[in-house]
Amino acid sequence: MSCCRMCKYSGRFDAKKEKSICWLDKDAPRIVDADGQTCGAFCISAQAYMEDVTNLQRRIKEKEDLARHYREMAERTTSNMGDIRASGSGSGSKVEKNGNAYMDIKNEIERNAARLRDKITMTMELIEGVGTPERKELLELRYLCGLTWEGVGQRMRYDKRNSQRIHKRALEDVQRQMDARGIRE
Repeated sequence: MSCCRMCKYSGRFDAKKEKSICWLDKDAPRIVDADGQTCGAFCISAQAYMEDVTNLQRRIKEKEDLARHYREMAERTTSNMGDIRASGSGSGSKVEKNGNAYMDIKNEIERNAARLRDKITMTMELIEGVGTPERKELLELRYLCGLTWEGVGQRMRYDKRNSQRIHKRALEDVQRQMDARGIRE
């Protein structure tokens, strides 16, 4: 990285803090000082923070589908156990493997669900601190309800461009709150 005060990947620089934000890794951007040195801190943009709710919801749904698959496999294998033992092939480990995979996924779902509850609570607090009712509504529709831009625009009776303009200002409000609270991830 050069000493040019700007991240060579994104070109972003915060003049007030004399730091640029390196978005090399979308999930964990690094803060870089004016000399191009990473200070070791991680930060997250307001938009990425808000999108994390939707991403966690999607991840949980995917894991639930996978858990359902493993449970069905374990049940199917268990129902065939009489035939397997009679033939002496010793494939009892297949049941154990599917059962263990199912339990691992269920545990991961529980961890993600707890993280999602915490993230939703904090997201709702951040949205509550946003300047205007229209900005609050837009953030709720977009990040808590998971609507597309078209869906948000229809619901609020705005065109896509106007929705995105309001969104930008709302995210600025959220970012100020995150900075004030020291939310980094």
